[in-house]
Amino acid sequence: MHQQGWALQKYNLMYTFQKTEPKDVMYKADFRLVYRDSKEQQQEYFEIYEMSGWKRVTSFTRWNYFCKEVEEVNELPDIYSEKETRIQKLNELLLFLVIISASLLPSMYNLFLSPMESRVPMWAKVMTGLTGGMWMYFFIRLSWKIKKLKSEIL
Repeated sequence: MHQQGWALQKYNLMYTFQKTEPKDVMYKADFRLVYRDSKEQQQEYFEIYEMSGWKRVTSFTRWNYFCKEVEEVNELPDIYSEKETRIQKLNELLLFLVIISASLLPSMYNLFLSPMESRVPMWAKVMTGLTGGMWMYFFIRLSWKIKKLKSEIL
């Protein structure tokens, strides 16, 4: 979007862009499981990225969005330069997905296996099934990505 002259300004369930001059800019999102840090810890977290050339754009819940101007033609900058750090961050995201999935299990049981399941509307079953399937897909993809990164280290 930035190449077409639209810069990301904020995200709050919807992306907000502002018209700007076209540039080759890379955006990255970083997930933080521990989000309620002190102001000093948050400032230190953002300074680490700034020292690496990343500019903080916005934050929403546990996600922080950063951007960096691409200087070389084939350059694809990444937030994490070390694979161990990427594995750690992906493990945090995986733990978050496990917690969310565990909270979905009781509702899935009630919708599909309980004696009262015949009273549940079909649309609720479909939506819950799709949500559960989506979380399972994310979980499997993330697990594969972590496994691949670990095999590259060894």
